[in-house]
Amino acid sequence: MIESSRTAQPEAPAVTLPHNKSFKVGTFNLFNLVLPDVIYYEKNKYSTEVYQRKKIWISRQLEHMEADIIGFQELFHQQALGEILAQTKMYADAQLVAANPTGDKPVVALLS
Repeated sequence: MIESSRTAQPEAPAVTLPHNKSFKVGTFNLFNLVLPDVIYYEKNKYSTEVYQRKKIWISRQLEHMEADIIGFQELFHQQALGEILAQTKMYADAQLVAANPTGDKPVVALLS
């Protein structure tokens, strides 16, 4: 007879949303969101003009998504995403957490 020494783990409580309430979760690959005139991958960099166009495009995509929680990939500089969020009405006051964005390599981030 084999006896288990493991103790039973309590189950996580179920999350109950109010009637007819839901939330949207999305992911967004930022395709190397880097500040302008900063070299990344040894030879690439965005001009100020290209960076501004990229920010506008990302902002419009975020507005279209209307997600409550967003996971981001390929973020080099948290400041760059912060600038975009500040200009995006729905996310101007959102909380952003990034995984040690040093600018040396891309990281992931989470917004809610």
